[in-house]
Amino acid sequence: MSYCTQAEVQTDIGEARLLELTDDAQSGSIDWTVVDEAIEGASKEIDAYCSIYYTVPFSPIPQLINNFAIAITKYRLYSRRGVPDQLQWRYEEILRTLVKIAQGKMKLGTTEDPPTQSGIEIAKASKTSEDRTFTDFILNEYTL
Repeated sequence: MSYCTQAEVQTDIGEARLLELTDDAQSGSIDWTVVDEAIEGASKEIDAYCSIYYTVPFSPIPQLINNFAIAITKYRLYSRRGVPDQLQWRYEEILRTLVKIAQGKMKLGTTEDPPTQSGIEIAKASKTSEDRTFTDFILNEYTL
């Protein structure tokens, strides 16, 4: 599922610039196949991060995800010709945010909460402070 549309990408980039970024055959028209590939790649990239805590593909699409999809698509299209510094910075900022989402440190602000982790076994230590082999005393005595 795509998280943005061709029209949204065209509105964000502009028709003339989109033509420059996609018209490899010099046909004088926007190559929508290139745009669709960039949109699909952006959507899959977002899914790769968000699938850890959320059910993907999103339906309905959260506004933040839509904004990220447009920006990543724009980055992917520009990367075919040369990415401006500001666009590179924006892409890296989005990736940092997606990492936070993947780590569970940030939520998307949707009504759907991330799934609970019930059913996941968590390893627990069986040692107590009294029966440890390396006590605090022993560790504090060790010097390099």
